[in-house]
Amino acid sequence: MKYIIKNREPQLPLRYFEEISAIPRGSHNEAAVASYIAQRAKELGLYVRVDEQHNVVVKKPGSKGCEELPALLLQAHLDMVCEKNQDTQHDFTKDGIQLVLEGSRLRADGTTLGADNGSGVAYMLALMDEDSDRFPHPPLEFLFTTAEEVGFDGALALDCFDISARRMIGLDAGSEGVTAVSSAGSQEINLMIPAEYETRAGSSLNACLSLQVRGLKGGHSGGCITHELGNANQIMGRLLHQLQKKMDLALIQISGGLMFNAIPREADALIALNSGCLQLAQDETAKLAKALAEELAFSDPGVQLTANVEAIAGSAAKGIYSRMFSAAATRTVIDALYYLPNGVYRMNRAIHGLPLTSSNMGVVSMTEEGVNINIMMRSSS
Repeated sequence: MKYIIKNREPQLPLRYFEEISAIPRGSHNEAAVASYIAQRAKELGLYVRVDEQHNVVVKKPGSKGCEELPALLLQAHLDMVCEKNQDTQHDFTKDGIQLVLEGSRLRADGTTLGADNGSGVAYMLALMDEDSDRFPHPPLEFLFTTAEEVGFDGALALDCFDISARRMIGLDAGSEGVTAVSSAGSQEINLMIPAEYETRAGSSLNACLSLQVRGLKGGHSGGCITHELGNANQIMGRLLHQLQKKMDLALIQISGGLMFNAIPREADALIALNSGCLQLAQDETAKLAKALAEELAFSDPGVQLTANVEAIAGSAAKGIYSRMFSAAATRTVIDALYYLPNGVYRMNRAIHGLPLTSSNMGVVSMTEEGVNINIMMRSSS
């Protein structure tokens, strides 16, 4: 493998992070990375077991003089959040992550990086590989679980018959050098606004406008929620709310974000309005874009809002205008996006910098039934 660190052999954790990054490992697609870990354990002569959920258990004897000490369990999850920019050509079921090294910063090209929890997996692989004569350690047990990002499915299905350790360190707790001694809880909330359509062919809503939110950084809905990053779904709600105050409009399509536990970077909407209001709508979009550039100057300096006229004619126009949301349904969706709480509700008073309770409006999508809004709430209380 050609490593992105040039002129020297990468340290073990980075080397392993690069290798697992080349393996697709979204939730419920961990078979390949589990096989990779199992093969590496066999090459190192270690005990290994892979179950039907693709959880992996590896055991390493204690170093000389520590063989009889109580075992220690290290744990990390194999799956990652799969989220990308819309203009990025990437299939998470088949493609590995394209890593980019900028100085000392490692990032992905147009997708999530997978350091949650690839960093923990890489450290565990490095400890499996490390020569025991170099560092004293008790018997080590390594547990790699699956489908953590979508409900801890792997951990819930795990048979622990071969795990003897009664002490565990989870390597999914944040920054290097930090040990967490507690855990936050979370709740996924799905809101569905029923579809209610009106056929408005021949009405005053005779033009279409495509709205886009782009250029946001995004991030982890837990670890990055205090960074005051822009949320594309919330920004789209703010834009639609502003336009609705100035003109009559109907929602046709809306979408934003890909994962409920990632702060969304992009959002799109298609609205119908009167052709005489097109310039006003574009002016209002530009006005909000300017305000956001100031508000997010430090957290999201690349934020972009655009409003483009869509030329739709003939049979396509007939289809579009028969799929407009009613005035009531349009208002309900816009109000939901605009008024639903998002971000930090309250900070922890005892621990500086720790959010007590927060939420993330991660995904907005449309089905035949209506508009779905997918939210993740977290709390350390």
